[in-house]
Amino acid sequence: MAATYIPSSPSYTRECYSFSSDSEDDCQQDYNDQSPSRKSVQFSRFLVVHETWCNDEYDRTSTEPARLSFKEYSELLQLRCDLRREMEKMMKAAAVEQSTTNNQQQNQE
Repeated sequence: MAATYIPSSPSYTRECYSFSSDSEDDCQQDYNDQSPSRKSVQFSRFLVVHETWCNDEYDRTSTEPARLSFKEYSELLQLRCDLRREMEKMMKAAAVEQSTTNNQQQNQE
C-alpha cells in the first residue's frame, strides 16, 4: 500500500490517497507487512481518500491539566494497585512455566 500526500496551502486540508487491492483493511494490512525501507506503489480500482490537516493547523500549545478530584485520584491509585498485582501474577505464572519447562528438558536428557 502506498499513500500519496497532495500538498496544499495551509488553509486547506491535505488529502491522502490510499490504493488497496480490496478494502481499507487490506490496505492497512499491506502497509503493515512492508518493511520501512521498501517503497512501492500499487494501483487498484478502489480509491480511499483520507483527509488530514497541515502542521500549521494543529494546536500544540501546552495547557495545565485539570486537577483530579479525590474520587478520581482514588480510582487512579486503585488501578495502579490492580495493575501491579496483575503484573506480579503474570510474572509468577511465567516463572513457574519457565521452571516447569526447564525441569521437563532436564528430565528428557
